[in-house]
Amino acid sequence: MENAKSLELELSDVNEKVLKLSMFDPKDDIAREDIVNFEQAIVSSNVFLGPTGNIKEVSKAYIKEINIKEIL
Repeated sequence: MENAKSLELELSDVNEKVLKLSMFDPKDDIAREDIVNFEQAIVSSNVFLGPTGNIKEVSKAYIKEINIKEIL
């Protein structure tokens, strides 16, 4: 069995619609400050668009641990 991790971000746009981003193999010591800095960069640069407009905030951020079990 293999284990993996991903950083999951839910970004809210100006109309409260959500865009989800997954980044695999995040650093182990990621902190709230890292997420806040990322949020500020996304909002100020408009690098991503949500389903109905510009991103206004990171509404949720969490680490997801994945267990991969090969079957075949």
